[in-house]
Amino acid sequence: MSDRIVPGTKIGNYELQKILGSGSFATAWRARHLVTNTPVAVKVIEKSSINTQIAKTRFLREISLLKKFDHPFIAQFYEVIEDKNFYYLCMEFIQNGNLLDYVNTNGRLSEDTARRYFEELIFVLEYMHIEKKVAHRDLKCENVLLDRYFNLKVIDFGLANVFSESNPKLLTACGSPAYAAPEVIKGEPYTQSADIWSAGILLYAVTVGGLPFDDDNIQRLLQKVVYTEPEYPGFLSSPLIDLLSKLICKDPAHRISIEKIKEHTWFSMAEYESIKQNSMLLSQSEIIPGEQNVIDHEIVEEMNRLKINTHSLHQSLLIGEFNELTAIYRILAREKRVESMKELIRKVAQSSQKAQNNIQQGQRLVNLPGTTRNTSQFPTSNQNRPNMPRFMAPNQPKPFTKPGGVTPRFLAPGTGAPVAAGRRLSRPVAIRRPVFQPQPEKFLESP
Repeated sequence: MSDRIVPGTKIGNYELQKILGSGSFATAWRARHLVTNTPVAVKVIEKSSINTQIAKTRFLREISLLKKFDHPFIAQFYEVIEDKNFYYLCMEFIQNGNLLDYVNTNGRLSEDTARRYFEELIFVLEYMHIEKKVAHRDLKCENVLLDRYFNLKVIDFGLANVFSESNPKLLTACGSPAYAAPEVIKGEPYTQSADIWSAGILLYAVTVGGLPFDDDNIQRLLQKVVYTEPEYPGFLSSPLIDLLSKLICKDPAHRISIEKIKEHTWFSMAEYESIKQNSMLLSQSEIIPGEQNVIDHEIVEEMNRLKINTHSLHQSLLIGEFNELTAIYRILAREKRVESMKELIRKVAQSSQKAQNNIQQGQRLVNLPGTTRNTSQFPTSNQNRPNMPRFMAPNQPKPFTKPGGVTPRFLAPGTGAPVAAGRRLSRPVAIRRPVFQPQPEKFLESP
C-alpha cells in the first residue's frame, strides 16, 4: 500500500509525511493538518481488506466507539475520510512512542513513576467500564503511548466492545496471548474484569522489565497463564507485590475491582482524585454529543483568526458530527488540553512530593529516642520514597532473570540487550473457541 501513497500525498486537510508503522492491511502515518499546522496521526486502511462481515462490524464499531470518547488519556479521534480505495482515520498524534519501547530504552520504571502511569490507566478504565460500558480487550504496553509531556494515551480500540448492566458478559475470545486473562483463554464468558488482569500484566511488565508469563511457544505460554503463578522479584516493594497478586488473580470472581484498587496501600488515592477532578475541569473545551456542554470561545476565536467560518460549528458539535470543521475545533481543543495537563501533572507531582516529605518528617519524629514507632503492615523502603520527577529516566538496574536463566520478554533472548524499537512482542490474536483443552488450540491472527 505504501507504494501507492507517498510522502506529500494530500487527503482532505491533511498532508501525509512519514510512515510510523505498517501491517498487512493498514499503515499509520504521521501527517500535518494544513489549516492548523498541527501534527496528527492518520491510519490508512485498504477497503479491500474489510471484506468480511466480521471485519466490517469491527471497523464500524471501532469508529463508533472512538467518536464517543472524550478523555485526557485516550487518543482523540478527529474524523474519517474515504476515497475509492482507502479509509483514512485521522487522530491525535502521540509523540513519544509506546511503553514497550520506553522501558526497552530506559529500563524498568521506578515504583513512583509506575504509580503515576497506573493511576492514569485506572482513570481510563473507570471511564470506559463505568461511564461508557466499554471493555478494551487488548490492553498492553504497545497500546499505551506517551504524549509530549509523557502522559499516557490509550489507543487501538479495534477489539473493544460494549456491554450492559443487564448483559455484562462478553463471549469473543480475543486479545494478546501474554496479556489475556485465563477466563478468556479458556473460552469462558467474561466481563470487563479481563481488562483489570491485563492492567496487572502491564504494571508487572513496566516495574519488573519482563512479562510474568512468557514463552516463545504460544501453547506453552497459554498453559502458563492458566496454570502457573507469577514470580515476584525481591526488588519490588511488598505493597506492590500485594496489589499485583490481586490484579493477576486467575479467578475473576476474586480479582480486585477498580474501587478496591483505588483503596489499596500502594495506590495514591489523593493523587488519583487530584488528576481526575482537575482534568475533568478541562473537558469543557471538548463537546460531548447529547450532554450539557459549553463551547470554548477561545478556540472559536482562534478559528476565526485562521479565517474559518464557524457559523455552523456549535450545532455540528452538539449533534456529534465529525467533519472538516469539527476536526479543526477538536484538534485545537486537544492541543489546549494537552498543554493544560502538563501544568496539572506538575502541580500534582509537587503536592505528592510535599506530602511524602511530611510523611518522612513525621517518621523522623516518631523515631526519636524515647518514642515508639508505628510500623505498617508493609515495609516502607519503597512506599515512602519521595516521588521522582515525572519525566526522569529511572536508574537502570540489572535485568531481572527468572531462576533457570529465562530471559524476560523485553530483552533479546541470549543477549540481555533491549529488543529493537518497534518489535511487537504480543500481537493481537483471536482465540479459537469454545473449549480449553490441556493442549490449547492454535491462535489465529486477527483481521
